[in-house]
Amino acid sequence: MISIDHWILWAIGSGVFWLWVLCWGGAERLEGTFASGFLISWFAPKWSAEGIKPSCSLLRRAARW
Repeated sequence: MISIDHWILWAIGSGVFWLWVLCWGGAERLEGTFASGFLISWFAPKWSAEGIKPSCSLLRRAARW
């Protein structure tokens, strides 16, 4: 079982990561890189920044459920 402190840190870190990708130029930095395959999706290295942003938005909303 995960403690509440770890859960809060995970939620904050995840939120900052999605904010970085969506608003602070993270999508452009991850565009075409191998790291995007690990962080976003298996298919993300093939996507442009305009393709990464909508997929991250959907993943972020799906993670809330």
